[in-house]
Amino acid sequence: MPFSVVGRPECLENRDCRNSEVCHTGSCLDACLVLPCGVNAICMSHLHDVTCKCPPGYTGNPDSECILSMLIFFSFIWKVLAYQNDIVNLNAMNANFDCT
Repeated sequence: MPFSVVGRPECLENRDCRNSEVCHTGSCLDACLVLPCGVNAICMSHLHDVTCKCPPGYTGNPDSECILSMLIFFSFIWKVLAYQNDIVNLNAMNANFDCT
């Protein structure tokens, strides 16, 4: 989405803006909007620049894409399967339980 400035621009260079912003076509904008990180990455702006990092449990290049770690993924799948197994075992125990 292009930004245009009518009249006097808010900035001419980055130092005219807050540390977390960059001067983009005459407007001070959050650096993370102008210099976005990759998919699923966390963007932090400071001194007119961005630092991208993958969140906990993700790996990859934060400038392009962070993907869920296979270890985290398989740990999640293992927990789901264990939970389903517990439900099956509980249902089997209840089916064999006689209340009379």
